[in-house]
Amino acid sequence: MKAILSVPFLLVVALVVYTEGFNGFTIWNALPVAIGFGVLCTGLRSRGATAVGCIAFAVSVTVLVDLFHLAWLFSQSVKRRNLTNALCHKPPGFDI
Repeated sequence: MKAILSVPFLLVVALVVYTEGFNGFTIWNALPVAIGFGVLCTGLRSRGATAVGCIAFAVSVTVLVDLFHLAWLFSQSVKRRNLTNALCHKPPGFDI
């Protein structure tokens, strides 16, 4: 069961490594995904609200890291690719 659950987490870590290359910041940016997997394993052994909270944390951390790195990878409008520029661009329809 844990082997099947680890696949999305490993894919997100692979995306982080592909996007950034391998350096010290790669480990720092992949750390929330590893912590999320540990929390997920803990949540699957518990019951009730603790389990729901652990699963929600693991999924939200993984999705956010994935979305931020996809935004960084597919940022077409800047010449220098850095995470701050990719996150500052507003999606169409969000003219606030």
